[in-house]
Amino acid sequence: MRKVPLSEKVGALAVVDELRRQQMEVQEHLDLPKRRAEIAASIRNYYQSHDIAFDDELIDQGVREFFSQRLVFEQPALSWSDRLLCRWLLRRDKPERTSPAQAKQRTTSWWSKHWMTKTKDVFVASVIISNVLLISRCSMHVNDRMKAEDAIETFSSLGRKLSDYRQWHRKNPGVPVSPELSDSLIQYQKLADLIGLQAYKSEEFSLRQQSQKDLVDDKQKRLAAETQLQHIQQNLDEIKSIFDARLELSKTLEQPFYEKAAWQFSVITQQTEKARKAIEAINTQGYTPARNEINQLYKLLDEAKQLQNVIQSQATFDRRARQLKLSGQDARQLQALSMRVSNAVGAFSATDATHLMGRFERTVEFAEQPLTLDIVDKDGIRPAIERCDEQTSCNLDDDSTQGKRWYAIVESRDALGKWAYTSILDPDTGEWRSHESFGIQISHAEYLRIKEDRLSDGQVDNRKMGYKAANALSMTFNNRVVKNADLILTW
Repeated sequence: MRKVPLSEKVGALAVVDELRRQQMEVQEHLDLPKRRAEIAASIRNYYQSHDIAFDDELIDQGVREFFSQRLVFEQPALSWSDRLLCRWLLRRDKPERTSPAQAKQRTTSWWSKHWMTKTKDVFVASVIISNVLLISRCSMHVNDRMKAEDAIETFSSLGRKLSDYRQWHRKNPGVPVSPELSDSLIQYQKLADLIGLQAYKSEEFSLRQQSQKDLVDDKQKRLAAETQLQHIQQNLDEIKSIFDARLELSKTLEQPFYEKAAWQFSVITQQTEKARKAIEAINTQGYTPARNEINQLYKLLDEAKQLQNVIQSQATFDRRARQLKLSGQDARQLQALSMRVSNAVGAFSATDATHLMGRFERTVEFAEQPLTLDIVDKDGIRPAIERCDEQTSCNLDDDSTQGKRWYAIVESRDALGKWAYTSILDPDTGEWRSHESFGIQISHAEYLRIKEDRLSDGQVDNRKMGYKAANALSMTFNNRVVKNADLILTW
C-alpha cells in the first residue's frame, strides 16, 4: 500500500469517515434515552385514542419489543473464493524466504506483485463500497420506520380529533351531522385495519433485511396509509370550518347589540339569513362563500353601530335646536338638515349619515353662540379681492371698474375672540356648509380703503363687518357692505 497514490488514500479515508458518520447517526437515533420516552408516549397515545386498557408494564413491554428489532450491523457474507483471495492478499506483505533458484523469477514476480497490489486495492475498495451500500440500505429502512411512526402518530392525533368532534356533536344535537364527518369515520376505520393494532410489531415496518419486492410492498402500503390520512385531514378541516362558522355566527347573534340592530335595520336580518344558508351549503359551495357572507354581516353590524351613534347624536342636537327658538325660516332650515340625516340613516348609509350629522352639529353650534364678523388679517391672505363679473369680460390688471366686483374676506370670532366656523347656505347647492371664511360684496371705494389700510402698516385696523346674534342663523352686516350683497365661498 506504500505505492498507493495519495489521492486514492484520501478518497478511502473520506469513505471511511462517511461510514463512521452514518454509523454515529444511526447509533444516536437508536440509543438516546429520549427515544425510549418518545416510543412509550406514542404507544400510550395509541392505546388512549382507541380506548384500550393498558398499564405501565404493558407500555414497557412494547418499548422492549420495539428496540429488540432495532438496526444491527451485519458483516457482508463472502464467498470461498473471496475469502481465499483476501487471506492470500493479507499475507503477501510478510517477508519471504527466497532461494537462489527463485532469484530468476524476480523479474516475473515483480509483474505478479504489481498486479496483486492493484487487485488488493480493488478488493478493499469493493469491500468499502459494499459496506456503503449496506449502510445506505439500513438508513433507508430507518427512514421507512420513522415515516411509519409519523403516520401512526398522525393517525392517532386524527383519531383524537374525530373523538373531539363527536363529543362536540353530542353536546350540540341540533346541528346536523355533516356527510364529511360520516365519511371520515369510515375512512378512519379502514386506515385502522390497514395499519393494524400491532403496528409496532408488524413486519411491514421492521428493520430486518427484506427483498426488494417486500420493500416496494411496504412503501405502497405506507403511501396508501398517507393518502388515507390526507383525505381524513381534508375532511376534518372542512368539518372544523363548518363548526367554527356556526359557532362564530351563534356568538354574534347572542350579543345584545345584534338584537337591537336587527330590530332597527332589516338589512341585518336579511344578511344573517344569507350567512346561515351559506354555512349550510359549505359541503357543496365550499367555505369561502360562507366566510364572505359572515364578513359582510360584520361589516353591516359595524355600520349599524355608526348609525346608532348618529341617531343618538341627532336626538341630542334636535333637542338643542328646539331650545334655540329660532325664527320660522331658520328653524325650517335646521329641520331640513336634520331630515337629510334621517334619510341617510334610513338608507343604511353610514358614511353619508356621519357626514351630514357633522354638518348638522356645526350648524346648531353656529346658531347657538353670538359671533362677530371681521375682515381676515393674516399673512399670505388678502383682506379684499377683485373679481370680474361673470356676464362681462374685464382686465383685473387695469384701473377700470367696468364689469368688476369687490369682496371683503370675512371670518367669524366668538366672544373670547377665538376663530369659529361659519355655517352658510350655499346659493349654488342649497346646502348648509361650514366654512373657515367667506367673501361679502363691498363697494369699490371700500375695497380701496381696505387695501390702503393693509398697505400702510401691514395690517387692517378697521376689521369689523357685522355680527351674528345668539340663537340665530342669519348674519347682520354694517354699511360697509352693499345692499343685496352677494356671498362667495371660493375665490
